[in-house]
Amino acid sequence: MINDIYHLGMGTTWIGKHWPSNKNYIYPNDKETHNYLNYIFENIELGRIMVDTAREYGTAETRLGNYFQTHSEFYERAIICSKFGGCTKRQLLNDANNGFRITIEAMVNDYYNSLERLGRIDVYYSHLINQLNVNEVIKFLRKGEYLETLNYWKKIEYGGLKYIGASISNLKIMSIFIEEKLYKNLDIIQVPSWMVKKHESFIKELREFGKYIVVNSPVRFSLENNDSDISINDRYLEMWKSSYVDVVLTGTRNHYKNVVSLSKSV
Repeated sequence: MINDIYHLGMGTTWIGKHWPSNKNYIYPNDKETHNYLNYIFENIELGRIMVDTAREYGTAETRLGNYFQTHSEFYERAIICSKFGGCTKRQLLNDANNGFRITIEAMVNDYYNSLERLGRIDVYYSHLINQLNVNEVIKFLRKGEYLETLNYWKKIEYGGLKYIGASISNLKIMSIFIEEKLYKNLDIIQVPSWMVKKHESFIKELREFGKYIVVNSPVRFSLENNDSDISINDRYLEMWKSSYVDVVLTGTRNHYKNVVSLSKSV
């Protein structure tokens, strides 16, 4: 379905948002951000590279857009992925559901805002996190009205859109999503690594129905569970060895050079 995509992609939360959400976070300057992006594009020569972002990631989309304006050669090699639902400004106002709104209006507004900053969006996901109201989200997905809009955008490649999907970290939503096959008209599904490990049957079914699988947070799951024997390399390799996984995203700020080198051994 999707060809010529390198098996390591970039997660960009830390570029524009206080992440991880602790007091040790220091907002990166332009030099650090550009050095990071330059290193990945210059050291991965085989295939296009997924650049995963969202309006919810603070200033990440603005910073990425500014970077690609001066690096057109890398812009052509990027698969730019964004998401709808979240908004950092609403989070700062302590809005309900962590600032997430899974509605048609939010989808259109977020796309417009993201496109203005990025210049192109190749992949567009619904962003389905733990803090959401499950009943409201499932009603939205079942109704399917959003798919009519997204498929029209795909048809005319509005803003460059070629693929649509769902980024799901909420297990209740994923369970219903699988049970009712709400993925049928989607191209790409993004899930966290813990879901691949603990609910492989879900990922297997998605693969059997021809869905492209992108995995995020290969290391964070182990950190949050106080895994004292954590091996960063092993976590990435574990995901890459899965027959159901196409791309693993690295959201790391500090060990990305090692991860890029590791990716070449796979």
